[in-house]
Amino acid sequence: MTEVTEGETRRFPEGVNLWLTLAISVATILGILWTVGKFFYPIKDLDLTVWIQQEIEFSLPKEASSLTKLTLIYDGKPTEQASLLRINISNTGNVPIQRVEEGTQKKWLLTLRSTNGVPIEPIGDVTTTPSNIEVSSQAGSTPDILQLAISLLNPKDSIDIRLALVGPKGQARYPINAEARIAGLQKPVVTKSTVRERIENALFEPLAVVAGVFMIGVFGFVFWHDRKEGWKSFQSVGSVIQVIIFTPLAFIFASAFIAAVAAKGLAWIVFWVVNR
Repeated sequence: MTEVTEGETRRFPEGVNLWLTLAISVATILGILWTVGKFFYPIKDLDLTVWIQQEIEFSLPKEASSLTKLTLIYDGKPTEQASLLRINISNTGNVPIQRVEEGTQKKWLLTLRSTNGVPIEPIGDVTTTPSNIEVSSQAGSTPDILQLAISLLNPKDSIDIRLALVGPKGQARYPINAEARIAGLQKPVVTKSTVRERIENALFEPLAVVAGVFMIGVFGFVFWHDRKEGWKSFQSVGSVIQVIIFTPLAFIFASAFIAAVAAKGLAWIVFWVVNR
């Protein structure tokens, strides 16, 4: 039996040290990713997404203005341009969206408004999933407003509607805004991204910061480890330019790549867990 003499300390075998360090590192990284993902996760318990699945713009060329038989007309007046939107409205949260007054279930209003003030009109029939959701549309107080009266909308329930915006396209990021006065419901999210892409986009920036800090540690460790060779590399102008230009570029691209991969991976995992 081997005894530990004075001045000696108990040490783990080298292989155990390596695996222990690796396990701690992996656990730390996973813990950081989990914390970041949970804090910046964009989907709330009460969450409504207005997803613009398709936007088609059409107009007559200027040369066609001489053809009196070929015109775009809205409400008896000629118009130069219009857009067709295919919209999916879905409850992406975890609780039902509903309006209850004095114990009675009533329809709640979702207001859609064109961002540049052009008239907005529904096209065709509204379809729902499941089919028993009650939805009716009505004109708003001005032509640029359309209101949807909706019954109970449970999690993962959705509504598909087609809209026409009659007039030139505005400069706003999205052609419509959405509002709903439901207690606890934040402003509905208007987006051209799927739910998974929405999660991925929300996680990219904070994960880029985490990846940047990680890469600073990696570059700092490498430079410290090879500090003597690092100082020697400054002996030529070419080496100085290489260090000043290519090292920051490598740092930026490496950080962005790590953040993109981590955000995509977390988005897929979260989306699969929520929608399984």
